[in-house]
Amino acid sequence: MKYLALASLVLLAACASTTPTDEAPSPEAAALAENANADWYKQSLATLRQKGDQAETADFQRVREAYTTTRRYAPYMDPVYDVMKYGINQMHKGNGKACAQAAAKIVAANFTSLTGHYLGMVCNRMLGNRQVAEQYKFALNGFMDAIRATGNGKTMETAFETYSTQELRAFLQLQELEIVDQSLVQGEQGVFDQMKVRDPETGREYSLFFNITKQWAKGMTAQK
Repeated sequence: MKYLALASLVLLAACASTTPTDEAPSPEAAALAENANADWYKQSLATLRQKGDQAETADFQRVREAYTTTRRYAPYMDPVYDVMKYGINQMHKGNGKACAQAAAKIVAANFTSLTGHYLGMVCNRMLGNRQVAEQYKFALNGFMDAIRATGNGKTMETAFETYSTQELRAFLQLQELEIVDQSLVQGEQGVFDQMKVRDPETGREYSLFFNITKQWAKGMTAQK
């Protein structure tokens, strides 16, 4: 399935932190921060839903950014991975009802999930729920375009930015690209995955770069 990228690019403003780095936050401060992050995600998601089909790439990117600040964000161990596997299996079996239910669970836990929206689109089409399928399709295209807006993947300087292993792989697979090889590269601008992919239609192989600094940092923090 091919997706058309939106013409406009999203520019994200980074907020500088003034919290001293040599002092551990108190439990109360940590709880307040977690609540604030959860509220940011909820507010961003509410704005996206309110805009409906008028939502723009920046709105989808804001939801992606907000989700990475929540407690649910687990870039290497997706908490709904088993539900994804089940949903994909049911899709291949033609069980639209079970697949659609799995999709709903996935996006309820993580609305940025490409796999969840893809399953929701395909499986609701199986059931004849075209309006629901179109809603999933719109969200899927929105998040795909948000990733495309971060770069073109041709170099480390113009790398796509993805926030989880599942998101990176789904981004490639939804463009019908086969993953041939993967290499971890550390550059001046962060940590990158160099993905060697193949276009099955032409047999052409080439590399795409993904900036995975955010998920790498989260993974390192989780190990401490």
